[in-house]
Amino acid sequence: MKKRWQLRTALAASLLVVACVGPLEVRAPLCSADNLATVAFQRIAGAQPLKSVLAPEPNTWRSGFLGMPTVVQADGRYLMYFTAEEKPERGESPYVKYLNSSRIGLATSTDGTFWEINPQPVVMPTITETSDRAGAAHPFVIYRNGRFTMWYGMIDGTQAKNGVRREVIGIATSTDGVSFRKMGPVSGLGDLQGLDDVQATGMHVEMIGGRYVMWYGGYGLDREHTILSATSDDGITWRRLNAGKPLVGLAPDGVQVLGPSVYFDGLRYLMFYSRNDGNVWRLHKATSNDGINWRWRGEVLPAALPKWFDDADIGQNHSVHPSQILLEGSRVRIWYTGESRTENGLQSIGLMQGTCRE
Repeated sequence: MKKRWQLRTALAASLLVVACVGPLEVRAPLCSADNLATVAFQRIAGAQPLKSVLAPEPNTWRSGFLGMPTVVQADGRYLMYFTAEEKPERGESPYVKYLNSSRIGLATSTDGTFWEINPQPVVMPTITETSDRAGAAHPFVIYRNGRFTMWYGMIDGTQAKNGVRREVIGIATSTDGVSFRKMGPVSGLGDLQGLDDVQATGMHVEMIGGRYVMWYGGYGLDREHTILSATSDDGITWRRLNAGKPLVGLAPDGVQVLGPSVYFDGLRYLMFYSRNDGNVWRLHKATSNDGINWRWRGEVLPAALPKWFDDADIGQNHSVHPSQILLEGSRVRIWYTGESRTENGLQSIGLMQGTCRE
């Protein structure tokens, strides 16, 4: 226990140094949040099954599910961290299987389309610890000054109502992007009665005004999927914003939302997120002046063509969990999870791309 607290203290010190020197990422004013909200995205065909860029592979630790991407650029490469799960055996409950087989994997690429997967997961359950003894999922990674910081979902193996697994936010760091040192759960999140006391996960983190700001998915005993926000000085200890209430304006009352990805242009915010419309999860977008009160700006992608990896229908994930929004000149790139109707629920990762002009 003493060693863990020493590690957490060291991490707090290192992150605080980053907080003092300025933003985690300096963005040139190539695209405002409002202009980015008007970009027409197109799917980019990948080389994996059903035109995905990464797909499950039989007889591996990623045989059943592959999704929830987060993408950073380091040393001239793209690094994608993703959640992977094993395929259930015949007659075995998929949810119980996924509860105990979630891992975080890594893939690298020079072009963002063709990816090479690291043979082994980079974050595994720690069976001697309570918080993530059953799995790790929903990664979000920041890379700065040679250090990778990952916030991720820690799965303890217990379930709440409707069989929903309990998940809290943990933190880990790495100097090479492959070997991560876990620091345990963050504090201040995951105990908001009725809103995130079942799940606090699926997050996006930015450095704004010298402090970390997080948007994350909450699932509670009294309310289903919502998006909440919090702030932190060190990335470990968090304080909820908006008096702990869900964000405003992302969907009509009673409609579930999750999986935020946020872009801040210095004045205004843009969020891509998933919304459950008619029992189909699709990507939507919204803009905001303060990161809490949002104005819906419509859906992001047109309907998929048949036999694409994200041609899902009622009861499925058409497009969810977008990655960070990467701007490369005027080119905008986002990786996301989609579910296949053609292949009976197969979930893979694809790429959408557009052009942003001032």
